Parts: sequence; structure tokens; C-alpha cells
Amino acid sequence: MQSQSIGRGAASMTLVATLTAMTAIAVFAQRQSEPEQRAQTETGGAATSGSNAPDRTTAADELEASRVDDMPTASPAERAIAVAREAISKAPKSFEAHNALGMALARRARETADPAFYDRSDAALQRSLELEADNFPARLLGVWNQLGRHEFAAALVAAKALNERAKDDLLVYGMLVDANVELGNYADAEQAAQWMLNLRPGTPAAMTRVSYLRELFGDIEGACQAMTMAFHSTRPTEFEDRAWMLTHLAHLELERGKTEAGLAQARAALALFPDYHYALASLGAAHSLRGEWQEAVAAYQRRYEVAPHPENLYDLAVAVEAAGDADRATSMYTAFEAAALEESENQDNANLQLAEYWLDHTQDAEKWARALAQLEARGAVRQDVGTLELLGWARYRTGDVEAAQAELQRAVAVGSVNARLRRRAGEVAAAAGDLDAARVSMELAYRQSPTSDGGRAARRWLMAHPGPNE
Repeated sequence: MQSQSIGRGAASMTLVATLTAMTAIAVFAQRQSEPEQRAQTETGGAATSGSNAPDRTTAADELEASRVDDMPTASPAERAIAVAREAISKAPKSFEAHNALGMALARRARETADPAFYDRSDAALQRSLELEADNFPARLLGVWNQLGRHEFAAALVAAKALNERAKDDLLVYGMLVDANVELGNYADAEQAAQWMLNLRPGTPAAMTRVSYLRELFGDIEGACQAMTMAFHSTRPTEFEDRAWMLTHLAHLELERGKTEAGLAQARAALALFPDYHYALASLGAAHSLRGEWQEAVAAYQRRYEVAPHPENLYDLAVAVEAAGDADRATSMYTAFEAAALEESENQDNANLQLAEYWLDHTQDAEKWARALAQLEARGAVRQDVGTLELLGWARYRTGDVEAAQAELQRAVAVGSVNARLRRRAGEVAAAAGDLDAARVSMELAYRQSPTSDGGRAARRWLMAHPGPNE
């Protein structure tokens, strides 16, 4: 069999930060959710979840006590939680059953965007480790929870340790990809993804990672192909995983300016998984690129109702402002800023959106300086494209054009074809006096996504600075 490879395009593109934290690892979920793999005859006390979970998980408590036969409309994670609870009731000392519950709770965190499910998952995994000390699946799931909470540096250390224990474990390599991508270690991420392809070519876990990296390296078409392959290799019953893949395909179509295709993919995802918060974001983005601002506001509003996080409120405020309701947008920006500041010291935060708000939606030099300080602290830990882009933009806004250009060149060097990044790189290049480089970046931004904010700004610049042959 001819081996698969990740492949590189001539250019690359940046990942969306709110989508790279949690990725599809359906292979492990499928392996762990089969009740015959967990049912044992041991007896003993069952583990309990922590008592400090927020009130909003009360429905999950009721769910976990339900029988799977009574849940015809349940999501895959909800059904897996019920199955695992049933297995634990029959075999309380089965560490595999507690692992299955931990996995199901972690998947529910992705379905709902409720991070409290990670804490509940950790409690199940802790019980598993008490029953079978240092069992590998529990440690593996613990790394997944770290990734879900955006503890990327710690997750990388833990994943490397697991890789030393099991050099042929596909999902450990997947976690190495995820952590390295978030930290900006792209060569290491690529190497880990290639190991996934070498071990199990064509699996959803491998092909989703290939898609991310092809996107980063600028091969949007190749990214679409890889994600489509992952989608068709995923069982129809795993409709949340499939909805997530359709959502990412919507994102990819929008990144290359195909708004009709992006809108169709987002709607397909919502047909599979109604009110899916990731798909609602893509739906809002598609309507925004089409200039359908009321529809965009409706999509972002619903997303914020389903997943009331600061970064989701920010996207809603941007859409409301674009729709012409300045007073409402101002109120939302104020609420967003307060909420983002409240969680700014957490690992999972809205600091990128907060910095972007300060830099692009205020004329407050003091806030620009705060954004720069915040991004410098972030940049000391991670060198991903999104961090480098906004750090460069902050340096530009605070007057350091030379340092800004250096940061943006590092981001562009990964190969990104994202219109916003390329437009910012072009503006900074122009400020540095390099009009040729500026024109190249602006032309790419406009060509890539002509109806996006970056594409429209690039077009305005190009009209104001015609080339020698125009």
C-alpha cells in the first residue's frame, strides 16, 4: 500500500482558536463505548462526581441516572453516559467502565461547551485510577481533558510521557498533534500526524489532524479533502462527530470565499445536531460574509444562548454593530469586556478576542498597551499563528512597526492564506515602506475572501495604491 502523507501547499492558513482545542477522536470513543468490553462481575462502591459542579449540570445528573433505552433522542455523549452508568451499576469495580464514563463526559463537554463536564470526567478517571493504578486509557483521557481546558503545555508533557510508554498508540500521536499545533510547534505536529498516517492511514482521528495541518500550510483544497474523508469514515450514529466535521468544512469553504458552500455545510451540521454551538458560529460567519446581517445576528444570538461564553458574546456584538445597532453593540461590548477580564487569568479564556476588541474597536492607547502586554505574556508560552498575528498587530498599533513586521512575517511564514492575516501583514509592510510586499499580501487577501473584512479592506488599499501596470 502506498503510504499517505500530510502534504504541503505553496501557502498556508491559520486555524480558528475557539475550534482547535477539542478535536474528533471517535476511534477511541467507539472502542470504549461497547458495553461488552466493560461488563464485569465485580462488586463494590461506585464512584461519585464532585459536589461542587455548577447547577447547570443538574440535567446531566438526571441523564446519567437514566437508562439508554429511555433516551431515543439523546446525543451520542448522552447515550454513552447512560451506558457507562449502567455498566458501573453492574460492575462498580470495573476501571474500564469508569474510563468509559470519563470519555462520555468529556465528549459531552464538547457537545455543550460546558467545561464543568471536564471536572466530572476527571472524577470518573480518578476512580478508574484508584481501581487500576496508572492504567493507560485513564491517563490518555486525562490528557484529552487537559486539551479541552486549554492546558496545552501540560498536555504536551503528559502526551510525551504516554508516547514513551506506547510508541504505537494512534491517539497519543493525535494529542501530540493537538498540543503542538496550539503551542505553535508545527514541525513536531506534522511529524506526529505523519506517524498517525503510518500507523492507521485513513482513520478519522488521523485525517482530521491532516486537515488542520493542510489548512495551516495553506492547502485549503487538501484540507477539505482530508476532512471529507474523515466524515465518510465516521459511523452515522456518531452524529456529533459528523456535525463537527461538517462545521469545519463550512469554515474551510468560508476561508476560501465560497460562502454558498459554507452556508450549506453549516446548515447540514445543524440538521444533524440542532443548536450545535460550533455550527451556529459557522452559520453566523457565512451570513456575515454574505452581508446578511440580521441572519448573522440571529445565528450568533442563538449560539450565545446555547453557550454563554465571553468570546461568543464578542462575535454577537460585532454582528450587531455591523447590522447597524450601535447602541446595542456598545452595551454588548461593555458586557463582553467585563466577562473576558473576569476569566482572563484562566487557561481557557477570551484573551485573544479581548485584545482584538481593544485594538480594533477602541481608540484608547492605554488599552492598546494592555493588549500588547497581554499578548506578550501569551507569546512567551505559545507561538501559534493566531498569537503571532495579533501580537504583531498590537505592536503596530502601539507604534513599533519594525517589531510588528517581524511578528507578522513569522506568522505568514507558516504559509497562511487567511485574508485577515494577509491584510494585516500588508498594512504593516506598507507602513514599513515595502509597497511591493504590501501589494502581494493585499492581493492574496482580496483573492482569498473578497467579502470578508480583510478582503474588503485589502480591496480598498489596492484601489488607493494601484500597481505600475494598472
